[in-house]
Amino acid sequence: MICRDSNSKYGQHYDHTQQKGILAELKAQQKATELGFIVSRPISDAMYDYIFDSGDALYKVQVKYCDSKTLYDGAVTLDLRKKNLYGERELRYKTGDIDVIILYIPEIDILCWVPFSVLAGKTSFAIRYFSSAPEYKAAATTTNIVEDYIWK
Repeated sequence: MICRDSNSKYGQHYDHTQQKGILAELKAQQKATELGFIVSRPISDAMYDYIFDSGDALYKVQVKYCDSKTLYDGAVTLDLRKKNLYGERELRYKTGDIDVIILYIPEIDILCWVPFSVLAGKTSFAIRYFSSAPEYKAAATTTNIVEDYIWK
């Protein structure tokens, strides 16, 4: 059933969160294809969205639209937790579930390739994309910078 929404450009209403996820996935698929990866999608539920085949290696890839602001302008954060059946927050990914998370940061239209080894055991991942503001000087050693993860 298609829900009609007079406010929607095309007369269809979609979950905004789902739209953002689809956009991030399309950007990641396009980039992977441009770089020569074979892009595969699992046919059943999996912890990852895609398998990217470089010819030399297979990567279990999770794609995330990342627009959650941090306390500072010019940075975003990704929550790496989920709620369990009891409503408690727990880590979303375990070693072996995924190899990489690709972050799409819409504010700067950039994809970042973040190896799971950088994220293992963390509850969140913050990344700066604008670092000239004075408040970043103090946090410079503890915050990730986008230049280190841009997927080229």
